[in-house]
Amino acid sequence: MKLLQRLVGSMCGLAVILTTAPALAQTTGTDRVFVDMNISVQEGNPRLAVATPLPAFGREGTLTVDDEVPGGGLFDVSAAVKVRGSFALGAGYSFTDSGGSPPFVAVVPSPIGTNLPLTTTGVTQELRHAEQVLYLKASWMRAATDRFVYAVSAGPAVFRVEQDIPFTSGVMNNGIVTVLAPSATTFKESTVGFHVGLDLNYMIARHVGGGVLLRYTRGSVDFPHSTSSMTVGGVQIGVGLRTRF
Repeated sequence: MKLLQRLVGSMCGLAVILTTAPALAQTTGTDRVFVDMNISVQEGNPRLAVATPLPAFGREGTLTVDDEVPGGGLFDVSAAVKVRGSFALGAGYSFTDSGGSPPFVAVVPSPIGTNLPLTTTGVTQELRHAEQVLYLKASWMRAATDRFVYAVSAGPAVFRVEQDIPFTSGVMNNGIVTVLAPSATTFKESTVGFHVGLDLNYMIARHVGGGVLLRYTRGSVDFPHSTSSMTVGGVQIGVGLRTRF
């Protein structure tokens, strides 16, 4: 619902600009180089599902986390060159960084018996999640009016994902079994996915304008101790600067 509200709001704002702005300049077909910068939000919330070893009393239990990673802001920059007609080829880079403190379930070996595990729950420290994406894009552009240009793009995307994963151990404290506060270890994994997007541009001057970006990206990574693959990327909605040369 929030995603739909943002999308509708962006479209309505762009419609107001298109219907009320005076014609200060015109876009032409002579532009060959396109540079875009966007500030976006990403909806997708990858799921962290891990089970790490929990050593205690000479045996091994487990520390389990299974929770969504909160979404965050995203910065994106891209460039493209028109190669023929309405078609352009280019590349871009995006970065997002978020984190949260998910709940955990700890199964601790008992100090008095092998078949008497103890179960406790808690909350981890903040676990950081970051995605860097380098993508290639093929775009098809079309001028709807003198000022309003839209583009559809797609291509492969290389994800570099950093994720904090919690580890801990169990100790005896005054006769009570205690799980130490989990500490985080950062792991890095890469994968190849894809992206597809729609870019709506309104040029307020010959070479400068603004735009709304709607894009979907997707990839999948496996971290050590994962109980399931993490799906990265998601739906992105952003606004930003458009330059043409």
